Amino acid sequence: MRAIHLLYVPTLACNLGCTYCYLGKQTTEAAVKADAERAVATLRHTLAQLQAADVLAFNVSLHGGEVTMLPEPVLDALFTLIRSHYLRHFDAISALGHSKMAPHIKTNLYKFATLYELFDRHKVSISASIDLPLALHEQHRPTLSGKGWLARTHEHLRLLAAYPHAKKISATLSAAHLADPQALIDDIWFIHRELGFDMNRLNLMFAFPSSLNAARHGPDVLAPASEAQQVALYQALHAEFVGTELEEGLRRHWFDEFTPSYCTHAVNCGERFYLLQSDGNVYSCVRGQGLPEFHYGNVFEHSIEQILATGAGKIAAMHQQFGLDTGCRQCGHLAH
Repeated sequence: MRAIHLLYVPTLACNLGCTYCYLGKQTTEAAVKADAERAVATLRHTLAQLQAADVLAFNVSLHGGEVTMLPEPVLDALFTLIRSHYLRHFDAISALGHSKMAPHIKTNLYKFATLYELFDRHKVSISASIDLPLALHEQHRPTLSGKGWLARTHEHLRLLAAYPHAKKISATLSAAHLADPQALIDDIWFIHRELGFDMNRLNLMFAFPSSLNAARHGPDVLAPASEAQQVALYQALHAEFVGTELEEGLRRHWFDEFTPSYCTHAVNCGERFYLLQSDGNVYSCVRGQGLPEFHYGNVFEHSIEQILATGAGKIAAMHQQFGLDTGCRQCGHLAH
């Protein structure tokens, strides 16, 4: 049996207008009503097709857009379906070294208080997206009407701190976010000490160039952080947190995106990681969402075998197109 990670995007719609969003206009053009009507059926169909093809989705994560744009009954049905999937394949998933039993969701927390009881009932694992420093959360993560909501963010982070199930915070950093590393550090302490959320459970990510975002925001698009800024941040975090109660997070969780187990370090990520949308379209991941060169097929039009083969082929071709970095070619650890 082949095992894959399935990232499911039941809707591309979002209630925020983040200035660095890689999805561009897709978040405002998405039809929430249509997504709500087909979201559960698409996931059920895909899981059945995977099982028929002897392919196991060992991880089914919900991503957006913003998943909580869907009506609560639809969310309830999605959570129930994912929990049933994990229970049905409990032995096989456990044999792979995973302990999945509860759904996982990526959310901006805007509607967290309203949906708290539903999340709690399904023991949903939560990854909450915020901006650090928090002043930039107010500036670069406004509502679609352009309003900031920092006070509500504080309130929902306090609520998340008390949430009894798995949770973490993820922060996407651009050059603007790294312009003042001390402000970022101060807000890590603020959330940890004042809002009560254990910031050992933090995941730092870096914004990447997006042609879709550039087309939407034009000259106002945020620039990705430079390598020098990323190194300076790493050094500043070490200087601040080594020897404190947050050293575990610094060493174990904050930079998970750069560890060997992360998906982008796979020899061919097109053989293991797939992003499914409610319309049935399959893409490589969030980095390729909406881009033809990273479109693998559609579960209503192509077989699972075709989609898997297309994914592997497109990523292999992309690797060959860009070749191997000069530094990698000169590395003495690579076999010749």
